[in-house]
Amino acid sequence: MRQFTAAQAGRRVFAIPTGWTFVQQHLLTPLLDLVFPPACAGCGRVGILLCDPCLATIRPVEFHHQPDLAPLEALGAVGRYEGLLQRAVQALKYEGATALATPLGQQMARRIADAAWEPGVFVPVPLHQHRLATRGYNQAALLARAAASALGWPYRDDLLSRMRATHSQVGLDHQARQENVRDAFALASPESLQDRSIILVDDVYTTGATIRECASVLAAAGAGAVRAFVVGKTGLG
Repeated sequence: MRQFTAAQAGRRVFAIPTGWTFVQQHLLTPLLDLVFPPACAGCGRVGILLCDPCLATIRPVEFHHQPDLAPLEALGAVGRYEGLLQRAVQALKYEGATALATPLGQQMARRIADAAWEPGVFVPVPLHQHRLATRGYNQAALLARAAASALGWPYRDDLLSRMRATHSQVGLDHQARQENVRDAFALASPESLQDRSIILVDDVYTTGATIRECASVLAAAGAGAVRAFVVGKTGLG
């Protein structure tokens, strides 16, 4: 079976056959960048995906810890879900702007390092296979992989699975969100998680129903500590 690798064009990533590395580096990617130049998700400035002036507008949020987050031990975010972060997440999630996952993941890694979190295994909140097939990628997985790479920590996308398709959480109140994701996740790997530190990754934290449901599954499997990190946190959590 032919293998593929990624070539970036603007904010999107395209698959090209593995082995075309020279073509990708010296011909294809520069050509695509001319046609689809990278542009800041915040202001549209050409040449960079997240420019420094826009990054400076991010409003930070406090890191939270137990007991108000149980079964999570801690929650962190790049910043409040508004402005630049809101536009970037929506472009990543709905517009195929997969290249944004790298700078967003690097921002996540920077905040985690600043908070001096102990190393853990990055685990993305999974999508149901039907939604994954429709979208073509899991934005949480792209973010988790980028953050893990920036920190040099392990990444696993095979520990959790989404057992049933759920409705979108957008527009649901707190109780409806909890019911929507109840028993929606399960441990996908039979291996023991005893004393393993997990960092769950998602794009947005609103009420926390989805992330807490995932954390419950991991905690029940014996994970030593389950923390969560997102790009943006709303004022509803």
